[in-house]
Amino acid sequence: MNQTGKVLPRWVLLSRRHLVDAYQVGPAKYMEVVNAFKPDLWVSLPDEVPSWVAEKRNRLSVDRTLQWLDQCLSLQPAEYGNRCLGVVVGSTSLDERIRSAEQTATRNVAGFSLGGFGLGEDAAQRAVQMEAVLTKLPKEKVRHVSGIGLPEEILQAVGAGIDVFDSIYPFMLTKGGYAMTFPLNMENSQRSFDSEPTGEELARSGGDSAKINLRSVAYRLDNAPLVIGCKCYTCRKHTRAYINHLINTHEMLAQTLLEIHNTYHYLEFFKAIRHSIKLDKFHDFRNWFTSTRQKSGTPSPSKSRQ
Repeated sequence: MNQTGKVLPRWVLLSRRHLVDAYQVGPAKYMEVVNAFKPDLWVSLPDEVPSWVAEKRNRLSVDRTLQWLDQCLSLQPAEYGNRCLGVVVGSTSLDERIRSAEQTATRNVAGFSLGGFGLGEDAAQRAVQMEAVLTKLPKEKVRHVSGIGLPEEILQAVGAGIDVFDSIYPFMLTKGGYAMTFPLNMENSQRSFDSEPTGEELARSGGDSAKINLRSVAYRLDNAPLVIGCKCYTCRKHTRAYINHLINTHEMLAQTLLEIHNTYHYLEFFKAIRHSIKLDKFHDFRNWFTSTRQKSGTPSPSKSRQ
């Protein structure tokens, strides 16, 4: 928006000193960057809006995103090939999302990116919208989504038919001083639960069955790795107590070690999903994972964003 509250017909990148007008990026400038980098896939410029906007603003978002998609496609060099993912928007309006999907599907794109999720919508509402939108898109083309990252959200989206994810979930956990600990292997699910903290104990230390809070004093003398059996560098070389010390003394190494583990654990989660699909056991894996989290008292995605 500009200083009068009017929405500008382009992206505005904000600076720390100024609320607006730091940089204004339209389709032409955006495509200069895309064409310079020559990525394998790129997402068209969207006009995403949060769940609480008025219906009129939401319709404008869909129209503008389609307009920008056409402009981006016209600026894509023919010799480069078609590598664009057209963005489907529409906020919480099912009708607008379906209209956006149907119109985007008529364009010559390599795949589709479902935008506008993770901006305040209810998890159950998201599931309905995602499934309705995907029925309007060709099955043979790539489906991508950004804005979601919780394990349950990922499983929900995979079940609906999403292929590719763009998430900052590992980074956000790392920034908060958390380490991912949720189980990955359905066959070895009977991990020494007797030696693991109870849900109550985890909650008192600021964690749950999906993550532990390394800032907590509970880990000050804990010489176990972040996750027993994890093969990442952090778990092979360091302990919870050491990382707790690094965090509480504000050492930069703390975030590096946590990021190594969280990224590794998250990628192993996706590897487990792919393995379950290959064995035609994805629904079993999803049900096992969800039931494991529910037994531990972990909040559902609609109630927790970490």
